[in-house]
Amino acid sequence: MLRAGLAGVAVALVLAGCGGDPTGSATETPYDFSFDDPKGDTTVATVNPDSVAAIDLVTVSGRVDADQIELVLEFAEPVSRWSGGGANALDGFVFFDTDQSTGTGRASGGNPTTAGAEFYLDLRDDGSGRLGLVNFGKKTITVLSPTFDGTRLEIRIPRALLATTSDTDNKLNLAVEIGVRGRAPVTDRGGNGVAYELEPPA
Repeated sequence: MLRAGLAGVAVALVLAGCGGDPTGSATETPYDFSFDDPKGDTTVATVNPDSVAAIDLVTVSGRVDADQIELVLEFAEPVSRWSGGGANALDGFVFFDTDQSTGTGRASGGNPTTAGAEFYLDLRDDGSGRLGLVNFGKKTITVLSPTFDGTRLEIRIPRALLATTSDTDNKLNLAVEIGVRGRAPVTDRGGNGVAYELEPPA
């Protein structure tokens, strides 16, 4: 079940479909991105009654274009969806700060890395393998279908779902927090807690 209540938003559930205008102009320059995260940099558990292993994020990559953002999270070991209840059941969040400003959007849990995020993707699935994209401003959740494939999670997010009045380009900051079912706190933060800056090549 999607945990919208934990984010402090009263939500309207929306199913993502085809069509709609993209956030960016059709003349935006598409670009790929890829960031490595150090292997073995997982955090020590403070709550772990079942002694589950930490999930280790190793790469954040994808592509940004006028129509969608393709996001790929790669892990050191295979992961599974949260609702499956396995020891490698993926938990966590991906935060999107589309205007790269901490003065808009909101922070989460007092973590400065996510300050200013206007959207987040909840990696805890809804019981059917789908993930919720939360819009802080509109207080909505849009349900998206990812692909779990061994050590990889892949998802495509329509740019129209990341639209804000303060976003004027196709640059954004992205922060990743990874968890695992039954273990706290988060097991890995992408970039060691530093937000990734996504922007087209000069």
